[in-house]
Amino acid sequence: MSFEDLQKLKAELGTKLYKEAYFGTKGVKQTNFKRLNKNRPREASSKVKPSMLSVKQKQKNIKIKEKEKLKKMLKKAKSDVEANKIKYLIRRLENQETERLRREKAQAKMTEERREQIQALNEGKKPHYKSKFERKVGDVIDKYEELKSSGKLMKFIEKKQKKNNRKYKKQFENDGS
Repeated sequence: MSFEDLQKLKAELGTKLYKEAYFGTKGVKQTNFKRLNKNRPREASSKVKPSMLSVKQKQKNIKIKEKEKLKKMLKKAKSDVEANKIKYLIRRLENQETERLRREKAQAKMTEERREQIQALNEGKKPHYKSKFERKVGDVIDKYEELKSSGKLMKFIEKKQKKNNRKYKKQFENDGS
């Protein structure tokens, strides 16, 4: 076909149909989402998250190493300011550790309580749900037992009395004037 004939054909059919006939149709891509939501990934992530226990264990090991490093730095510290900063950091790490242990203990206590409730349900009994007050009393009793066993009970009572005396003295001064 000559160029002249092609031009006539283009004029008769129209540009769009002519291009379609001459070049062929373009395969239109269809986005076929085979998932519930278009924003979700096409397949599940192959990355497996590490267990929380192993992550916490690693963090614990890191903190222990950091504490040892700080103790070595404290021995080498030359100025009082530097030594005080290091002591503060060591104390902070120790406080974090005791707080973590306290939280773990409380969590274990809650899971034990929950287990007892489930066991009572399974046996057909009515489960006993502790009130806030009962929990507080239980915590105080546990703290008393812990202090008594460690031999720090008297020191704790003395501190508590001093604190209360200051509080009452302050209230008395405010009420008296």
